[in-house]
Amino acid sequence: MGARYDVQHVSLTSGDPRKPLHEISDRLSGVSHGIVMDVERRIVKSSWGTDSLGRCLCFILVHYPEEKIREMRRLSRGAKVVAEVISDEGSVARLRVTEVNGVPVVLSCAEVTVRKKYRFAKAIDFFVMDVPQGSEESYSIGIGPVRVCGNSIDFSLKLGQSGLSLKDYLLGAEVTHTALIKGFDEVGRVVSVRVGFEE
Repeated sequence: MGARYDVQHVSLTSGDPRKPLHEISDRLSGVSHGIVMDVERRIVKSSWGTDSLGRCLCFILVHYPEEKIREMRRLSRGAKVVAEVISDEGSVARLRVTEVNGVPVVLSCAEVTVRKKYRFAKAIDFFVMDVPQGSEESYSIGIGPVRVCGNSIDFSLKLGQSGLSLKDYLLGAEVTHTALIKGFDEVGRVVSVRVGFEE
């Protein structure tokens, strides 16, 4: 569990300089967040104090039943997603994603990077003219949504055409794709998994 606290301190002095009226107003507010659900409604007792360095301490006694503790432990592990390529047909790749921690995940987009490495670039550069060693381009595509929790699911990732030109063929282009698949878990944490394959 985490929390964000806001403190407002206002000090006002008014009246006669020989007998001033000094007013101090303090306001402390906080918003909790995190994966310990329902904790605010289960607070039994709370108290504030300071340690030897003057830092504020808050002690909270919470009634939290065993089923809630099990749920918290499951969520605190977070999702773990792995991916593998089942088949690659150039413009479409078939992927298998697996979630292993039992935390529901929804995958919704992929950032694809296409890299071209020119095998003949050094020889041509040495004998003929300056040519690049390779190129790289990236784009985003939507998927699914793909829902997975404690199991595996297969889905297709449409990559489009690699766009090999005559220059790419002459330079001996080796094309690789890398896909960063992104989504969210049950409590809104970002989940991502990277998978790469050659064309």
